Amino acid sequence: MKARFIELIERISLLLLSTARRRGPDRCAPKSVKAPRVFTSLVLIFAQILAGVSLLVMVAPSAKASGTCTSAFPVDSLWQPVRNTTGGLLTDPLADVGSSSNNTKVDIYGTEATSTAPAGSAIDWFSNGTSGCFQFRMRIAASAIESGAIGNEMWVVGLGTGSTTSAWMMVDGQNRNPNYVRILNSSAVQQHVYSFNDVGSNTTYAYAISVGSTASIRHYVYWQVPYADLISVLGSSTIYGFFAGTTNSNSFSSINRDCLSTISCTASYASTQKVDLSQNVSVTVSPPVISSLSVTKGTTAGSTATVITGTNLTNTVRVFFGSTPATITSFTSTSVTVTTPAGSVGDANVQVETSAGGLSNILQNAYKYITTPTATTVAASGLSSTTAQLNGSINAGNDSTTTSFCWGTSSTLAGCSTVNAQTQTGTTNNAISYSLTGLTNSTTYYYRASGTNSLGTSTGTILSFITATASLSVSSATPLTSGQVGVLYSFQMAATGGSGTYSSWAITSGSLPSGLTMSSSGLISGTPTAIGTTSSIVIQVTDSVGSTASATYSITINAGPPKATTLDATSIGTTSATLNGNINDSGASTTASWCMATDAAVDANGALFSCTQISVTASPSTVSAAAGFTAITGAASG
Repeated sequence: MKARFIELIERISLLLLSTARRRGPDRCAPKSVKAPRVFTSLVLIFAQILAGVSLLVMVAPSAKASGTCTSAFPVDSLWQPVRNTTGGLLTDPLADVGSSSNNTKVDIYGTEATSTAPAGSAIDWFSNGTSGCFQFRMRIAASAIESGAIGNEMWVVGLGTGSTTSAWMMVDGQNRNPNYVRILNSSAVQQHVYSFNDVGSNTTYAYAISVGSTASIRHYVYWQVPYADLISVLGSSTIYGFFAGTTNSNSFSSINRDCLSTISCTASYASTQKVDLSQNVSVTVSPPVISSLSVTKGTTAGSTATVITGTNLTNTVRVFFGSTPATITSFTSTSVTVTTPAGSVGDANVQVETSAGGLSNILQNAYKYITTPTATTVAASGLSSTTAQLNGSINAGNDSTTTSFCWGTSSTLAGCSTVNAQTQTGTTNNAISYSLTGLTNSTTYYYRASGTNSLGTSTGTILSFITATASLSVSSATPLTSGQVGVLYSFQMAATGGSGTYSSWAITSGSLPSGLTMSSSGLISGTPTAIGTTSSIVIQVTDSVGSTASATYSITINAGPPKATTLDATSIGTTSATLNGNINDSGASTTASWCMATDAAVDANGALFSCTQISVTASPSTVSAAAGFTAITGAASG
């Protein structure tokens, strides 16, 4: 209600004076016209008498200055620019609030450096530390001075984080004495106020000044507040982002003239780098030193979060990956959190810059820009009937990349076998290979190369090769494995080369030892019956297309273990009997003996336990070698 009443009184004063200056169109708020305050004050006093309404806050500030500032503003080169999140200067175009002379002094103006003109940051700051004053300046298109005094406008700066304002500070020009510098809380309620006269001076709370030569002159409004007063409004934190705007409204109700073009006219603090207000930049500050990154690789698209660790990192303003600035998220004295800029595949140097300490050391090749690998399948080499070398090429995408081949006889590589090749790194194409053995001749094989790194897997195209055709041959060594008389024998013949399967085996000359035969599949088996060596056995194999191959073999049959058979006894008397049996000597001289007992207890091998109870005489006691089956008897008595 009070604000509406004030607006009504102002409008009455305008009508009475008929000298109000017309303002340009508002950018971000409804139009608000500001009457000369001497007349407004008179009308307000009159209104107070009539209405009994206290408007002291509007005509004379009720808050008091708790601290004092008599610090000189720094020379032009010592001001610290407020930057965007990648370290660039905050810029704003000319004449974006209209072209009248009354608008130019509320037209914020900032430029990057050019070949013919120095940089002109839109807003800058300076701090004497926690025991001194925090100073600020805003660059405008034209001088803020009117008729020897600072103009009848407001130059406003907000401090906050995200979209939340923590405090406002402003120069409230009256175009007469006194003028004011004010600190308002987040609700725009005044907390501290400081006065100055005319255009101010280098040691007052505010100062309208122009610097530079005529060709490159820049116009500023400076102001300063005691650090203790400002932090008492802000709270415990000392690190904030900035918002800047101007207004010529009669009260601080909107930013209705200009604001930084890169930032919405609604107060937002996410687009500017935060500043630690407590740092004293009036003294020599050690340069930053950086030592490591928490994340050392990421995609070429950027936006990878990483924390840079080091010392003297307060008020970091730029972080370079190569020559490209990263987006700064936050900082402390020992760390800076950034999101990486986009880059090309390869290694990037990393360097930090702080507002007061300058550039840090360079971490050489500290960050890798990586991409998924590129795999190319290359023609096989070293082909024979049973061997081949698989080949490929891998670009690792600047990341450690494991490589492999998938191979088999299916054209789609269904159920293929995977073999690992060489691990690759770097950004160039590197050859990989794997040697296969034990392949089947005249056979088509399929294969492809692949590579896998931390971003994914790449596969090449499927290629094929055909193993060489080999001449058919019998590959079993000669002589064949020896056997023993009376012992089961088994041996599989083998062949190589040819085509398809080995469909038929045969003996074309000579013969196998007695008791042995060979099947059409090449399996020699049976039980040998005689000792000796058989030579000149010609064995032939036939493949699927009818090709044949032969080899000559020999085989030796050795004596085997004898075999004894017990038969029924004869001539059984009261105290005697004739024992009967036969022995197969299996090709070796064999001693015959008998064992007889009165009980049938036997051991695990079937032998009687008590062979010594009854004496038996064997006849014959020796069987000659190769005698075959020989009958033996035993005379038992007693």
